Amino acid sequence: MTKRLALILLPLLLLAAACGSSGSDGASGGSDGSTAPTSADDGGASGGGCADEEGKAGVLRTFCDGDGTATVTVGDTEHEIAGGSCETGGGYFSFNAGVVATGEYEGTRPDYAGFALPEAEGDFGDEGVAATATFDGESVAIAQIDGTHDATSGTLDGVDLATDAPVHVEFTC
Repeated sequence: MTKRLALILLPLLLLAAACGSSGSDGASGGSDGSTAPTSADDGGASGGGCADEEGKAGVLRTFCDGDGTATVTVGDTEHEIAGGSCETGGGYFSFNAGVVATGEYEGTRPDYAGFALPEAEGDFGDEGVAATATFDGESVAIAQIDGTHDATSGTLDGVDLATDAPVHVEFTC
């Protein structure tokens, strides 16, 4: 992991560990890249999805029992993850869905989408914003971010830091 990527992901992981809801009931995008949410209990989520519970080796936190959904499009590939939640505090608005896994996690990394935006509703730019997603075991650090949000929904656009592919995110809480 590059130093730049670590600097982007560390604040987001700390934010994810500190706020949001946790649980193991929920849905996650299918491992085939489909946009229809599938139940983790039915084996539909890659890397175990929200069936992974906190305390399992390499699982830092789960965000699975909320009403939120994020659709993340990287290049031409769209992923959807459900069970997310939004929180505000400390100057940030955050969205988290799925399983936050550390380097100790064994197997395919579980699906996750998380971002920290300015707490104030409305348009925002890249300053003070962090966003990441993991689908099908592949992580995407999103850079050059701008977008807009209110208390219950929003959009953001940026680029995949590793590939420069365009990234578009739509979310609801």
